Amino acid sequence: MAEARKAVYGDLVTSMRIENFFNEAPRTATDAMKRAEKSLKSAAYGYEKCMKAAGYPVKLGEAPKLAAEKWGQYRADGAPVHEEEKAMIRQDVACQKAENIREDVDNAVLDGLGSWARGNEEKIVELSTLTQESLERARKILSE
Repeated sequence: MAEARKAVYGDLVTSMRIENFFNEAPRTATDAMKRAEKSLKSAAYGYEKCMKAAGYPVKLGEAPKLAAEKWGQYRADGAPVHEEEKAMIRQDVACQKAENIREDVDNAVLDGLGSWARGNEEKIVELSTLTQESLERARKILSE
């Protein structure tokens, strides 16, 4: 395995640097999602109040569960959506929009990932080049 890594990546250090970097990105996304959750908590009260006023006593994220309880989890292929379900979906979207939920979550995630990308720009460029070189070596090996 070590010989294969050396052949593709040039050396084991480069192999580990690339692997570790790609493992770091999901952690950053998780951190960004935690920030998004904070935004959601602040919007949840307004969303719940909006939905309750329309006759749907649900918390943020629970509308699909209520729909499954009321109209069933699955429909037969081609079966139409219940009109009441459509009304609840429209209300869910309207309440999310009223509380700017999608925009707040998008901004929280993009801010987190954007700052990470800006802070790692040089490393991203360097490892991108190393990855490209490794791909070229791998193609050459596979074509032999």
